[in-house]
Order: sequence, then C-alpha cells, then structure tokens
Amino acid sequence: MEWSASLSPDTIGFAEKPAFRVVRLLFPFLSAVAPGLAARVALRLFLTPQRYEMPLWERPHFQSARMGTLKAYGKAFKTYAWGAGARTIVLCHSWGGRGTQLGSFVPPLLRRGFRVVAFDAPAHGASDGGQTDMMEYSSAVAEVVSHFGPVHGLLGHSFGAGSALLAWQRFGFEVERVALVGCFSNAVWVTERFGEMLGIPARTVVAMRRLLEERHRGELDWGSLVIGEMARAFPGELMLVHDRSDFEIPYFHAEHVLAASGRTADAVLTTTGLGHRRIVRNKTVIDTVGEFFARRGD
Repeated sequence: MEWSASLSPDTIGFAEKPAFRVVRLLFPFLSAVAPGLAARVALRLFLTPQRYEMPLWERPHFQSARMGTLKAYGKAFKTYAWGAGARTIVLCHSWGGRGTQLGSFVPPLLRRGFRVVAFDAPAHGASDGGQTDMMEYSSAVAEVVSHFGPVHGLLGHSFGAGSALLAWQRFGFEVERVALVGCFSNAVWVTERFGEMLGIPARTVVAMRRLLEERHRGELDWGSLVIGEMARAFPGELMLVHDRSDFEIPYFHAEHVLAASGRTADAVLTTTGLGHRRIVRNKTVIDTVGEFFARRGD
C-alpha cells in the first residue's frame, strides 16, 4: 500500500546545533589521546534525550488524559489514559518525545472503541531521569502492559517502535497486533549513525556499546537487537509504516525488517513526503493504522 504527500523532507536538526559542532571537532582528538574517556563521554551523549516544550496541538490530548505514575528501573514515569474500551492500545513515542506526541491517534482509536494508553518514557517528558536506553524503555512498556493489560495492540514510532517489540521479546506478554512507524532495523545501526553525525570514530562507538553492555550485566546483547528477527518470532499481526522521504531512519530499514521477518508486502504502508515526524499526524496513516487494529477475524 502506498500513499504520497507533497515533498517536505525532515532533516536531523539536533546535530547541527553549535554545541554538537564543537563535539564533532573534539571527538577525533579525544578518542586518540583518551579512548576510555571518549567512550564514556560518547555514551553519556548517546543516552541523554533532549526535552522539548509541548507544542500547542498536543495540549488538548494532555489535558483530556487520566494521568498516573509507574516505575521502571527505579525511575518514576508518567502514564496517560483515554477512554474505557474493552481493548487497549499502548502508544510508544520516539526518542526525545513524550506520550502525547502520538496524540493524533487517540480520537480515532477512541471512536473505534479502544482504550488508549501512553506514557513518558524514563528521562522523557515529565518523567524522572536524565538518561535512558532501550532496556529501560522496554521495561517501561512492560510495566504499562502489566498495569493496563490485557493489551490488544502496541503502536510505536521510531525508537519507541523498536523498544515496543523488544519489550514483547524480553517479557513475553500477550499482544495481538503491533504497528511500527518509522522503525530502525537494528540498534547497532543507531549507534553507528550517532557516531557519524557527531564525528565519533568507529572504535569509540564500539567501546561505547561495550560499556552499555557491561552496565546491564549480560542482559544486553547488541547483536540480538535486530527488529526483523524479533518480527519473525512475533506470532501476532505486524504492520510497518515508513516514509520514502525519511532522512532520519531511511526507508531501507522497512525493507530490511520486512525481509528478515519473512512477512508479506501487504504488511507495509509506504508514504512519500511526510518524513520522519509528520507521518504520525497524517490522516491517511492514522486511519490505516486504526483499521489495522480494529479489523476482526484475521
């Protein structure tokens, strides 16, 4: 399935900030003279999301939500719930986002009879913490599922998409359907892309990944964070949504996930001209994802 909009591609803006330009100049030198320190600094940058002010369009969703608090890895994080339907959809926002970032999906899902739940991941939005990673994020997803379950579907965007499927793999909870919007195909690519943007030498990125594995004491294996392989193991229905003009997580990631999953092409909604962020506010995308969750008898 394919849909087009007038082209207005997204670009990766955070790496163009003056502070990061300085980082790009310093990292090659720091990696040469103090490789251990360089890896620790790189990891700190990698794990620290930026917090953004809530835009006006998100505020009605925030104001209409029933709010709560849960904990993951000892960090309190905020939850949001709308509606009282018998089937629940959990929304998983992107890196640097917050629960209401996917708020445009809420009213259409409510009209289809769902209860909708979202959350601010650790170190995001109004939640505790200054740093986080996929392990913490996926643990937060599992806490939400445990508290609000049973859950019919997970809807994730970008970092939240990969973390949603990782949560299912790690914790084995029941969920019938998962929709991944703008998802990366493997987590190692995310670290390599991060290194490219900030001019971090490849050996420092490898050391950075090793540090995080050591922090999680054998629970984290970067080589296993391959979304297509998780998708192959997932027994439920899976939908991929990706834009050909996505310059943050390029379209080839959807192709890689699809190929590795062994699933058919009709599991994909391809758009053009929405980029990485506008895709989660597009009516066609919202309606198609809603239909995916709502259809019965598959």
